[in-house]
Amino acid sequence: MKNALIRLRENLSLMNQSQRAAAEYIIAHPDLVRSYTVYDLAKESFVSCATIVRMCKVLGFHGYKDFHRSLQTELAIQDEQLSLSAEDLTKDDSISDIIRKITFK
Repeated sequence: MKNALIRLRENLSLMNQSQRAAAEYIIAHPDLVRSYTVYDLAKESFVSCATIVRMCKVLGFHGYKDFHRSLQTELAIQDEQLSLSAEDLTKDDSISDIIRKITFK
């Protein structure tokens, strides 16, 4: 199952102007959005709460809570990966090590 940020980027063309504004705000500020309620996100992206919920449904989520959980999980994994992959590439790294090290740098 794809994560929230990938779904946002892939589905921008399917969204109306308001949904796209919210999606672009999330893509630009994912660390802020991780602590937002639907009301906070609507206020900051200048759209309605209903627009946020419809955007989440376009992405295949049941609603904002489902989307928000996915985003928080994704960001937590990225944070963990960043701390683990802060090391340099070495000639002894396997392909999976290289992918892990460069994916979130």
